[in-house]
This record gives sequence, structure tokens and C-alpha cells, in this order.
Amino acid sequence: MSEKPEIIRRQLLIDKSFQTKFILKAIIPLAVFVLIVSLGLFIGIHYLSKEFHFENTSELIIKISEGLGSDYTSEKLLNTVQNYALLSLAVIALLMIGYLFYIFLFFSHRIAGPIYRFEATLAEILNGNLTIEIQLRAKDEFKNTAEQFNQMTRGLRDRIRRIEKLNDYCIEQVREMLATAENPETKVRLEKTLDLLSGIKDSLSQFKT
Repeated sequence: MSEKPEIIRRQLLIDKSFQTKFILKAIIPLAVFVLIVSLGLFIGIHYLSKEFHFENTSELIIKISEGLGSDYTSEKLLNTVQNYALLSLAVIALLMIGYLFYIFLFFSHRIAGPIYRFEATLAEILNGNLTIEIQLRAKDEFKNTAEQFNQMTRGLRDRIRRIEKLNDYCIEQVREMLATAENPETKVRLEKTLDLLSGIKDSLSQFKT
């Protein structure tokens, strides 16, 4: 009997602080957008009620359906409603464009910027430069990740420096042993060990610490 595949449960909130902040930044402008549209519709209906004397939208629909096309007032009312509808659509379109532009700026300025810095820093580290650290702007995201990344590079620098010191110590000891060695076979082994340690030293020298 074949085993059932393990069900992988996806955790939606991976970084609660960042995701909560992002959701709020997305929802608040959207709520403002809906509020402005609702306010615009309320003002439009209020204006129509003052101009054409109806108490609510139901009465407006009844007036349009009963008198549409029969007199000048109904035609004027229909044109006014159409104008308000077009104006509302234009306002909604402009607000939506502004909202999308804000989201684009948020992504590019707060998220894409740090990602670019991470990529540039990784490229420097791949070239052996361990002295570089990620510097983010005051309002950038991923600050905790950047600090952890910087701690990692600091740790690597410290470890490589300790290895360099240990390697230098081993080279000195092997040279002293080689200077006092009398057995040819021992000298050959010590020389090979010295070459190996020198190779390690050259490899470590490629890192900028």
C-alpha cells in the first residue's frame, strides 16, 4: 500500500511585523479611496435631491421611469445623472491610478531598494570582500535581515582572521622543525606540509577582512 504524500501546510504569515505593516499600508489608502468615492456619491445625490426635489434614490428612479422622455425636466435629469456618472468614473479612475502609483513607489523604494543592496553586497562578498556591510535607509524594509547578514559577515571575518593566525603559527613551527630536521624523509614531509600551509595562506589572502 502506497504511502499518502505528506500535506504541506503553508504558513501565510512568515514575517508578521513586515506583512502586517505592508497590509496596513495597502488597506489604509484603499479605505480612504472608498471613503472619498462614497462621499462623492453622497454629495452628488444630495445635489440632485436639491435640484430635482426627491427624498431618496427610490423616488428618483420612479421619477425617471415615469417621466423619461416625456418632458424637458426628465431629459435634463437624465443628462445630469449621466454627467455625474461620468465624473464619478473619472474620479474613481484617477484615484485608482494614484493608489497603484503609491503601491508601485512603496515596492520600488522600500523593498526593491534593499533587495538591490543585498544583491550588490553578495556580489562583493563573492569577490572576497568581507569588509562590506549592508546599509539601508531609515524607512527601508528588511532591516532585521540586513543586521543578521552583517553579523554573519562579521563572524566570517573573525573566523578567517583566527584561521590566518593559526596558519601563520603552524608555518613558523614547521619552518623551525624543518631547520632542525636531519632525516631526509622527515624533511620531505615537512616541506610538503609547508607548501600546503603556504597554499592555505594564499587562499586566505584572497579574502579582504
